[in-house]
Amino acid sequence: MHGRCQAGRGRDDVKLPSISGTVIANSNLNLLGMGATILSLQAIVGNLVAKTLSSASAGAYYGAQRVAAPPVAFDVFSVQACTNTIMAHFVGMLFSNWILLVVNKYNKRQQEREAAFAADSAPSAPPMPGFQY
Repeated sequence: MHGRCQAGRGRDDVKLPSISGTVIANSNLNLLGMGATILSLQAIVGNLVAKTLSSASAGAYYGAQRVAAPPVAFDVFSVQACTNTIMAHFVGMLFSNWILLVVNKYNKRQQEREAAFAADSAPSAPPMPGFQY
């Protein structure tokens, strides 16, 4: 454990703008995942509806013949998997937005402190000619 602590001391500090950039990139990746999952969910639901309608109407017209296989458990589980994926991406987006909110609040406070310090340490009168700080 001591070796790990010693190894971490030589590392650079993490800068807040890099955190914001990483969170924004991850949010964009979450949006891409949500979009792909929604498209696949629409295709699967359309397939399930087509199977259900064709199997329901086939019995009346064709008797014992089956036009399409009825929906099976795998179809239902694939819809469940898609909705779980969308939920996971949505929760990821919520946490990303929360992290951005916290980081931006900290950035704002830090800028206010730096501005107050600069105002306190600034000279009250213009410098005299030839005077060097």
